[in-house]
Amino acid sequence: MDCKPTYEELEQKVATLEKRLGQAELEVKALKTSEIEQTAILANIPLFMIIVDQERRVKNVSKSILQFTGRRPEEHIGVRGGDALRCVHHLDDPKGCGFGSSCSDCTVRKIVLDTLNTGKSYVKVETQLSFFDDVQAKRNLLVSTTLLKTWNKNVLIFIEDITERKTAENLLREKKDFLNTLLETITNPIFYKDTNGKYVGCNRAFEKFIGKSRSQIIGKSVYDIGPREIADIYYEKDRELFNKPGKQRYEWKIKRNDGELREVIFDKATLHDTTGNITGLVGVISDITDRKHSEDLVRDLSQRLIQAQDLERKMISCELHDSIAQNLSALKLYCKKLFENQSFPESDIKGLPEDVSSLLDQTITTVRDLAYHLSPLSLDHLGLVPALEVFCEEFAEKNGITIDFQAAGIQRLILNSDTQINLYRLVTEGLNNIRKHASASKAVIRLVGACPNIILRIGDNGKGFDVKEQERSIVNEKRMGLRSMKERVNLLQGRMSINSQLNKGTEIVIKLPLKEK
Repeated sequence: MDCKPTYEELEQKVATLEKRLGQAELEVKALKTSEIEQTAILANIPLFMIIVDQERRVKNVSKSILQFTGRRPEEHIGVRGGDALRCVHHLDDPKGCGFGSSCSDCTVRKIVLDTLNTGKSYVKVETQLSFFDDVQAKRNLLVSTTLLKTWNKNVLIFIEDITERKTAENLLREKKDFLNTLLETITNPIFYKDTNGKYVGCNRAFEKFIGKSRSQIIGKSVYDIGPREIADIYYEKDRELFNKPGKQRYEWKIKRNDGELREVIFDKATLHDTTGNITGLVGVISDITDRKHSEDLVRDLSQRLIQAQDLERKMISCELHDSIAQNLSALKLYCKKLFENQSFPESDIKGLPEDVSSLLDQTITTVRDLAYHLSPLSLDHLGLVPALEVFCEEFAEKNGITIDFQAAGIQRLILNSDTQINLYRLVTEGLNNIRKHASASKAVIRLVGACPNIILRIGDNGKGFDVKEQERSIVNEKRMGLRSMKERVNLLQGRMSINSQLNKGTEIVIKLPLKEK
């Protein structure tokens, strides 16, 4: 006899079925909700998002991929990821994505397979892919993968295209490298400070200027690298600039690490971020010591030129008044005696012609010497070498100094008048210096035309001097001797060197660029 279930058993089975049906309805509802959420995510997420199965075949894609490929959703379903994205290598093999010769090295394929096999998730792995839709250009991508917890293994793939960002980063890096190269090439010292007055950067010229390495500068303030009395002033200047943002320029004196005092110009400006807030300052130092020295030298030389002109005028005036004028007055009296209709005793006019002739000779000599001093006429009439020979002979005779003058390769050159007169003056000034200061008995002069230079050597056997001390004092020298020669050489774009030893004489070597007519 069959045993039929009791009423209570039937009620229990119905309750169990109702419970299971409710759970199934909840699961279906949750699944529908999940699908709705997934669809919403896929439709709105800006990243490329792909869901693939165990065979790496696409089950769903985000709207951004549809926009990128220009295809309908159904055209992506069932194909592999590389086919869906139109990777240039998906046509390398008839089987499609994953089978071409380049696919074995594909980073996206590797991490998707590893996620399927091990369940490991990957976050923002950087790689490159080339797409047909981008004219086969390589795109920079960040790829993330995670295994979806479903009854069948699915992998969720996120792809972020960072090509534009990488391009911008590369451009920024190139600009930064260019600016760094530019700063290191500039010879002016350049430095940067933050708003607290700490150095945050500098160039090599700044390191060299203050005599400290970059590691000894960065992160330090002026109080850490300089004396307090100077640091106080620099700090106040920085505060002035921060309180009144913009540009700042001022002159100052800096004592370098070697103790040398240099005159400089500071050009500084505030640095700002994108919102306009001050982030620090940049400063450029221009060393104007040499320029200041040149300006002082020009002023001093101008004054000395005026003094020399006044002295020359005074000398000419004295020669005219004391010598020539007196001689002419005496000649006038003699002529009056001779030509007036008066009778003189023979004793009064005896020797008068000789006196007149002597006065005339003196006057002629004085006029000739005066003219020769102003401009050596022999230079035009005889040429440079003969004129120097004549001068050396006369100088030796007047001053009791033996002069050994020799020239080579000069007479065959056709020198312009400026070069000739300057060479003549350099020799005369050099010999006058020997006469005044050397206590020498002999001078040796060599003038050589050796293309591309003219070389002039002036030496003596005098008492000599300390060259370094002389070079330090030459700026303050009241005489126009060596300083005048040096300035004349500089004007001719030449070089002048002095070799001297105490009690062993002096030699001046001058090299001038050869300038012919």
